Amino acid sequence: MRSDRCAVTMVTVLASAILVLCHCSNPSSPSTGTVTGTVVLENQTDNAGVTVKLYAPAEIDPDLADLQSLHPNIGITLNQKVIFDHRLADLIATANTAANGSYSLKNLPIGRFVLVAEKDGFGHQKRCDVTVKASSETAIPEINLLEEKELSGTLIANTALEAHRHYLVIGDVTVPSYITLTIEPGVHIKFDGYYTLLINGRMEAVGTEEDMIVFTSQKQVPSKDDWKRIEFSSSGQGSEMCWCKIEYATSGIYGKAVPLSLSHNVVRNSTENGILIFSTFTMPVEVKNNLIINSNKGLWLEDVGNGTIENNIAFENQELGIGCQQSSPLLKNNLCMANEYGLYLVYNSNAQCRNNVLLNNDWGMACGGDSKPLLRLCNFTDNSQGAIHIFIPPRGSRAQPTIRYSNFEEQTILIRVTGGPQAPNDLDIDATNNFWGGFSVEEIDRLILDKSDATPDLAPYVAQVFYLPMETAEIDSAGLL
Repeated sequence: MRSDRCAVTMVTVLASAILVLCHCSNPSSPSTGTVTGTVVLENQTDNAGVTVKLYAPAEIDPDLADLQSLHPNIGITLNQKVIFDHRLADLIATANTAANGSYSLKNLPIGRFVLVAEKDGFGHQKRCDVTVKASSETAIPEINLLEEKELSGTLIANTALEAHRHYLVIGDVTVPSYITLTIEPGVHIKFDGYYTLLINGRMEAVGTEEDMIVFTSQKQVPSKDDWKRIEFSSSGQGSEMCWCKIEYATSGIYGKAVPLSLSHNVVRNSTENGILIFSTFTMPVEVKNNLIINSNKGLWLEDVGNGTIENNIAFENQELGIGCQQSSPLLKNNLCMANEYGLYLVYNSNAQCRNNVLLNNDWGMACGGDSKPLLRLCNFTDNSQGAIHIFIPPRGSRAQPTIRYSNFEEQTILIRVTGGPQAPNDLDIDATNNFWGGFSVEEIDRLILDKSDATPDLAPYVAQVFYLPMETAEIDSAGLL
């Protein structure tokens, strides 16, 4: 009996082993998937020849994504619709459509991807968050490609650019003072040269979160300076841009003495300014919930007396995130991160700065040239050179920021005041009621470079920073709302 039980046990073990081996060696074990769909070309009976490609999604900066997850009301939601550009993405698979427009992408790795359908003369359309599942077919809803149209010259009547159509700019485009240009959601405007879109009249470019309007380069390998700018002239009637992407220009948006409303836009990869607005005097300017990335200056305001700059993200701009020259707008609830200067206020810029976060810049803020801004409830964190530099610009002197109820943490220098006989910064600084990161008075004295640290010949030209009384705990109401 015992030998029979042993024999049965051996058979069971062998059978189990064979099953495991068969399962592991089965060449049809599910590990890939398929994506299928149809593309229809406008005014065509033959839908063949459309290239359909699957791409790896673009990477989102994890630090920026983490911050926005904590503060979803700043900038715009970072996702593939916002940041993806197939010209810069890693290709996973490709297929071409048949005459009936059908396509099939097979043996795809499992995961989430972005699908792009493209044909010369018809532009492209993308589908984000395409999920490929093992041994499964993912069906994509029908994609319609519209015939591309050309743009150049001066408009002679009110004009609407149709939703989801691509327009190729082959020369400068001018909107006269009596004309309105309306741009519908999903439009792509591609500049095929160093051209300007000049708005002497009015432009209403209002996309949606799902269907942003795109102003970009025509080149397959785009770069900064591929086209010039969108310019709103002093004769304009006021314009609005909302849910737009502006990329690869010299200056993305250039506004001159005209009322402007800019919200929920992405402005990136500009050679000079992402957004430049100047000489608006008392004209209203609203710049809200924009994402400004990888330009020389992110947002630059000059002679702006009446404006609200709120809920924007200025990220990885080479010179500065948000800058003011002779401007006194409200700067509220903005995140300036990984720029040379987070905020840069110069030449009589008396901005009201509230609840801004200056993070991981070289300097959190620079202030000079007779500027007297008021800072309240701001956070300065981990700026590599220091938090605030009161500096000597090429002209002007005696800057005097007031700094109250703000948090300073992980700073190399807290405040530095620079002055000299030709450009004194000798007006004492009120920096009371701030939280200095838990530093002792002795440490704060060492990290604030002011009159006490100046050489005897320069001390008369350098301000004293008064920081007592100070807060002994982090100010919860400071930083982003």
